[in-house]
Amino acid sequence: MKNLFAGIMAGGKGERLWPLSRESHPKQFLKIGRKKTLIELTTERVESLVPRENVIFITTEKLKHKFLEYFPGYRVLFEPVGKNTAAACAFMAKVVQKVAGNDAVILMVPADHVIIDVDGFKKTVEFAVKIARRGYLVTIGIVPDRPETGYGYIERDGVIEEWGDLKAFKVKKFHEKPDRERAVEYLNSGNFYWNSGMFVWSVRDILDAFKKHMPGLYALLEKYDLTRGEDLLAFYGEVEEISIDYGVMEKAENIAVVEALFDWEDVGSFSSFDRVVDTDENGNVVIGDAVVLGGKNNIIVSDGGLVAIYNVQNMVVIHTGDVTLVIPRDDAQDVKKLLKEVRKIEGFESYWK
Repeated sequence: MKNLFAGIMAGGKGERLWPLSRESHPKQFLKIGRKKTLIELTTERVESLVPRENVIFITTEKLKHKFLEYFPGYRVLFEPVGKNTAAACAFMAKVVQKVAGNDAVILMVPADHVIIDVDGFKKTVEFAVKIARRGYLVTIGIVPDRPETGYGYIERDGVIEEWGDLKAFKVKKFHEKPDRERAVEYLNSGNFYWNSGMFVWSVRDILDAFKKHMPGLYALLEKYDLTRGEDLLAFYGEVEEISIDYGVMEKAENIAVVEALFDWEDVGSFSSFDRVVDTDENGNVVIGDAVVLGGKNNIIVSDGGLVAIYNVQNMVVIHTGDVTLVIPRDDAQDVKKLLKEVRKIEGFESYWK
C-alpha cells in the first residue's frame, strides 16, 4: 500500500514463558510448535502489505545479535533501554517522518502474536489504514470468544464506517484487565473487544496526539534528533516510561477500533499453548520428546532430553536442558514470580539471561 510503513515492536522479554524465553532469546524468537519463529511469521504477515524496505523493527540493544542473525538487511531501531510502548511509537514516528513525511501511515504490531488467517489480517489492516487516513488513531480489536481476564478490553461506541464484513467504530472507553464476573459481562454485551496492541495511524496524527496528551515527551522529540546516537541516548534517559495506551489512546478523542476478521492469540503464558498447538486425545500439548501415560490437560515442552509424565493432570512441565519448570496450569501466569526469585540467587545468571 502506498506510503505505508510497518513498525514491529520486538523488545519484550516474554518472562511468563521462562525458561523457554530468556533475556538473550525472548518469546518472539520461539517457534511454539511451528516451523518458524513468531517474529519471522509476524514479518511475513506485514510484508503481505508493506514492501520490505518499509518494514522497521524496534528493539533493545541487548538483542542486536539476534537481529543481525535473523534479519540481515532490514532496518532496525535499537533502543538504549526499554521505556515501554509510548517511547517506541514516538521513536518510530520520528524516523518515518524523516523518511516519508507527515502523511505516511504506520502499522504498529507486536512481534510475538499468533495469527493464522493472514488474508483476514491483510483485509483488516487495509481497512484500518483507510480509517487512519481520515484522521483517526486506529486500534484493532479482537472479538472475544471467552471471558478472558488476562487482556485489556475496548468498549465500542457509534459506527464510523462499514465495508462488507469490515466495521470501524468510535471508541467509548478502554478497560483494564477485568475479573471473571466482569469479563463475562463484556463477552455477553457484544460491545467489547480484546485490546490487541496493534495500531494504525498517520505520522501527523500520532505526533499531534503526543503534543496534546504527552507534552513532556513531545518536547523531547523537538529537542533531540533521534537519528543521532548521542541525542537518542539523551532522549531515552529523560523520556517517561509509559505505555501508548495510558499515554495517548485512553485520552485522545479521535480513536477508532476496527473489528478484526482474523484469529489472534497473544500466547501470554504456557496455559494458552493449547489454543495455538494441537492437543492429543487427552488434551495434552506435547512439544519435543515426551512420554505421557495417564496424563490429561498438561502442557509439556522438552527442548533437550526426554520428559516422562505419569498420571498427572493440569500441569505445565517445561524442560530446556539446563532448567526444568513444573507449575500447576492454573498458576501459569505466576511464572514471573518464580523467575524473580531465581534472579536473586547469585551464580544463577545463566539460567535466565
